[in-house]
Order: sequence, then structure tokens, then C-alpha cells
Amino acid sequence: MIRWIMAGMLLSSSLTPAWADDEFSALKSEFENMLVAQEIPGAAMALVGPEGAIGKLCFGYADLEAAQKVTGETAFTLGSTSKMLIGVSMMQAAARGELQIDQKIADYVNFNIGAPNGENMTFADLAQHRAGINDRESFYYSTNTYHQDEDHPMPLDVYLADYLSPNGTQFDAAANFVQPGQYHYSNIGSSLAAYAVSQATKMPYDQLTEERVFNPLGMKNTHWHLGDFKDGELARPYYDAPLAGFNPNRPYSLASWPDGGLRSSISDFSAFLGMMINEGSFNGETILDAEHFQQLYAGLNVGDEKGYGLFLEKFRLKGPLPERTTFWGHTGGDPGAVTFAIYNRDWKRGVVLLLNGEPEEDMVNEFFAASFYLFGLEDTLKTASNCD
Repeated sequence: MIRWIMAGMLLSSSLTPAWADDEFSALKSEFENMLVAQEIPGAAMALVGPEGAIGKLCFGYADLEAAQKVTGETAFTLGSTSKMLIGVSMMQAAARGELQIDQKIADYVNFNIGAPNGENMTFADLAQHRAGINDRESFYYSTNTYHQDEDHPMPLDVYLADYLSPNGTQFDAAANFVQPGQYHYSNIGSSLAAYAVSQATKMPYDQLTEERVFNPLGMKNTHWHLGDFKDGELARPYYDAPLAGFNPNRPYSLASWPDGGLRSSISDFSAFLGMMINEGSFNGETILDAEHFQQLYAGLNVGDEKGYGLFLEKFRLKGPLPERTTFWGHTGGDPGAVTFAIYNRDWKRGVVLLLNGEPEEDMVNEFFAASFYLFGLEDTLKTASNCD
């Protein structure tokens, strides 16, 4: 998974819509032009409050070949934005006494971890990307991890043991690890955290999130596996073939699915972000008590310090907003997918952006910045949403 905004990186934008009498129409027109220029078939974005989506905008096509338009229920590939679920499920387990975040994960996994701190690695180490696990590119960005047209046949624990255990066929003590204690972003480390949570709770991670997050929040079109979706429910990812043996524009899955394999709609993920804004509750359902929710911020709760909480990033972004505006959330990128879900704690507002194509790298931040204009259009969005 690609995180498009690294810790502390500032978002700049040259986007200057020609604001006229109708600012909303100007934003829609400008965004549609960006999609066409970048050859992105479809998108959805929403302004979100504690109640979920305040307003949603849908653009273009989920599937060009089938002439299937994007709706509020179209499920997009989320990429690394999926990692927010790991932090929430970890703290849910902590609240139930099933684990402690400073607990060693070696107590839960069924294989030895050959990292320099493998015996002492904790849930918090993994959640803050300080465990010293490195995603070896030749392994991770290959068909070892990615699989087209169906769910990956390799079980998660086998995938992880193959890479992390000294007995694994993909183990490489020099290439698979870095010095622990310093921030080093890791997808494989993230999936290891999700697997350890599942072992601690004695529930498969997909079942765990379904029962403790998706169902209580009413997220009906959010799933981890391709096989869980019906025809017409998914946005096809549009991309050039990035891996040997891959065909372009085909659905794919991951062996390390907890780190980026979630698919969700703008309606569903707005509910999730609404829960985050409301610190653990949504629509009368409390899925995480306030005390444990606060631990997601992991020491970054005050001041201007930027960095990584428990699978939750704190950063400042430039765009059509005050320069020192602080956000929490996550970004994601994968073949044919770019996503963005962030919120401001003081405003109690956030935005979600989902694309089923890949902008040029220097344009990704332009799309993120475009979504910030939603903050100034709340009243209009309440009546002008077009995703139904």
C-alpha cells in the first residue's frame, strides 16, 4: 500500500477554481475536469460530521465496460486507509481485556519472528510503525502479495510466517528488517498487528471487524474479500499492469489483506469517519468507549507534534484552509485506487475521497486539496448531493 502523505508532509495546491456565483457548481466542474485530464473513470467524495455524510458527490463510472455509474453504495478499493480499522479493532480488544497495547505479540502468534526485537515487539510498536519490519519491495510488490480476479489463495498466517519466521522461504534477516524503535512504515507489520489482534480475540480478523465495526455502524457494502461482493457492487480499479503476469484493469486481492484490502462505499466509510469524529460512537451505537478511543492518538494529543498514533496519522495540510489546520486520518494508494479520509477534531468535520484510477504522482495532492473546498459548502451539500 502507498501512503500518499508521509508524516509531516505539507499539502500544497495550485487548484484555483473560478469561483462565481455558484461555488458548488464551480467545484464540481473543476473536479470533473481533473478526472478527465487524469483519465480517472470515477470518484466519490463526502463532507462528514458526527452524523456521517453531510453531503456526498459521485462522479463518472465504477465500470466503464458495463456502463455502471458510481453511486453512494459503490465499493472502492481503500488501500492503506484500511489500516484505521486495525487501530480501532486493537483498542476494542484492549477495552474488553483481550490484550494490552504494550503487550508482546509473541504471546499470540504461532510462529517465531526473526526481527531484531521479535521477542519483545508489542502491539504499540506495530501500530506506530516502530517495530523494525521492512517491506522488501521485490517480495511485497509482487504476486507474492497481489493476486488477480479472485481472493488470494494464501492464508494470512502462512504469508506472514513465510516472510517473518527464520524457517520461512522468504525470510531474509538483512532485507526484511531495519533497526527497531524508529519510525519505518510497514504494510507487513500492519498485517502482523491485525493477525495478532485476531489471535488475542480468538476471532478471524475479517469476522472481528464485521461483528464489532461494520455491522454496528450499518456498513452493509464494506468487506475484505472479493468473494463477499455481488456483481455490480465494486468499482473496477483502472491501472496499467504493474506486475509481471498482471492484466490491466482487473480486480485483485492481497495475501496481506488487512493492511490495504478493504473495499467500502462513500456512504459506509462516511459512517466510519463519523464514528471517528464522534470518538467511538455513531447513530446511537458506541463501538469504543471514550477512554480507549483517546489512546488511538498515542501521545500526539496536544501541541503541534506530527507523527503516527495507533494506525492514525496526525498531519497539517495546505490547501484552501488555514495553514496550521491539524488533521487526523489516513491516505491510501494501490493499483487503480487512491483514497483519503481525514478529520479535524475541533471542527468535528472531515472529508472522504475515493478514486478508481491513479492520478499522476504530482497530481495526487491536487485531488486531496480539491476535497477541502467541501468544508465551505456545507449548507449547499445538504441539498445538492447526487449519489442516490
